[in-house]
Amino acid sequence: MDAETIISLIASIASLVLAIVAIWLSLHQKKETDAVNENTKQLLIEIRTDAKAISNVAMPELRAYGESMRNYVFHVKDGGKEIEESSEIIDSVKRELDELKQSKQISQELSEKINRIESKLDASQTAIKKGDEFPDENSLIIDLSEFGYNEMEAEINQFDTVQDLLNTLYFSFLKDHVGPYTYNKQWVIEDVDAQQKVSSFGKADYRTLPEAGIMGGVTYRVKQV
Repeated sequence: MDAETIISLIASIASLVLAIVAIWLSLHQKKETDAVNENTKQLLIEIRTDAKAISNVAMPELRAYGESMRNYVFHVKDGGKEIEESSEIIDSVKRELDELKQSKQISQELSEKINRIESKLDASQTAIKKGDEFPDENSLIIDLSEFGYNEMEAEINQFDTVQDLLNTLYFSFLKDHVGPYTYNKQWVIEDVDAQQKVSSFGKADYRTLPEAGIMGGVTYRVKQV
């Protein structure tokens, strides 16, 4: 047997081995694919079962809970008992905040934050007593009746800085009544419920509104000084 015949025989054997390996890999891959498909099928069945359970059991419970909460917050029942209880809870929280403010261990910044929280509580309490929805925290309401105008209502994120708000109020409503850059001298913005003045020098005030204590969902008014 010459060398050429031996090489040809070896090549044939190698081809046969490779063919057997390829067939084995194909069968193994098919087996793995079938197993994955079966697992996926079982998962889909479980998901469908869970979805039916949620639809039939959990969703009615959630709807009932939501309805009961809406009735509690917005509706008057049993002679206004729910509204009275909500108002009492808010009063209790406000008393605790007042006690906290009287502590000498809190900073001025924390005291100002407590004042802002109290303003929101006052607004929510007023809304509950009126049977209204809670104030929109994105809405800024400013009463301009002292200068002969109605309320100005705008999105609070419309104003990047306190100066933007002061400029809007001045050029839109106040320029015929007060001089330029006269905030704190001729006019101020005041929280209606807390009766607290918004502090500002009235010029180049680049603080954000929350940094100055101006919060959405609270009603303010413009007053003459």
